[in-house]
Amino acid sequence: MGIPFKGSDTEKSKPINFADVIKMGTINGAKALGIADRTGSLTVGKRADIVLVRADDLNMLPYGRPEGMIGRTARAANVDTVLVDGRVMKRGGKLVGLDVERIKEEAVREAYDLRGRAGGEMAGLSDWAKIH
Repeated sequence: MGIPFKGSDTEKSKPINFADVIKMGTINGAKALGIADRTGSLTVGKRADIVLVRADDLNMLPYGRPEGMIGRTARAANVDTVLVDGRVMKRGGKLVGLDVERIKEEAVREAYDLRGRAGGEMAGLSDWAKIH
């Protein structure tokens, strides 16, 4: 939970709780992007974007309030299933329908090329990235 500090410019701010954090990443994020009419909440007629988090992973125990578990403890590794616009993109903790190795290769290659265009070699770049 975020608590305003006395004597600071946040002193009169409202405290932020874990439900507020979840809203930042869902409906408030959609509002900020101007797409709240299409996504950001589970509402009839909107895109079905859903993230299912495993609550029984070791880092999620002991059980608590769901918003606290997600806001304080959950990590990407805890994400079991993701649906985007009704399509399953991740199931059982594994990405579905994506060539992950190709995506990794392209990301490394693009980072290397970008650094080269910026005028230098990428620090610590592996030989693998240079030949791919």
